[in-house]
Amino acid sequence: MQEMVSLITKPNDISKSKNTSGFRTITIKRTMCYGTCPAYNVEINEDGEVNYYGEAFVEKTGYHRWTIQTDAIDALNDAILKYGYFTIKAKEITRDVTCSPSCITSVLMKDGAYREIENYHGNDQYPERLKRFEGKIDSIIGIRNYVGKG
Repeated sequence: MQEMVSLITKPNDISKSKNTSGFRTITIKRTMCYGTCPAYNVEINEDGEVNYYGEAFVEKTGYHRWTIQTDAIDALNDAILKYGYFTIKAKEITRDVTCSPSCITSVLMKDGAYREIENYHGNDQYPERLKRFEGKIDSIIGIRNYVGKG
């Protein structure tokens, strides 16, 4: 199966963003595990267009596109600030379990700030607020309609 390819080229990484201009693009990719973890890619654009590719263990496989409303776009911008996406720091791993999925998120702001985080759910490298941020993205864009209740 073909993966969704972002048309955004990644600018230089900027560690912090003041979020003064909002996001340009948010991506979230959930990877497979050794069980039935939903695997999918999503790209959300500043105009509310959501591009989804369901790969495995999801209700809707393949490419799908929908649009979210302005209040959802605002909620995503608020979540970037609330969860401090640009200030999340990795720590030394003290717990590591194999066979778990990863969630890879990226945020490109209109001001050029960019960050990508690969959060392996089998360890504790990142604070719990990163998982909450990942879940918030899914909730805001209505991913359950495509992934299912899991």
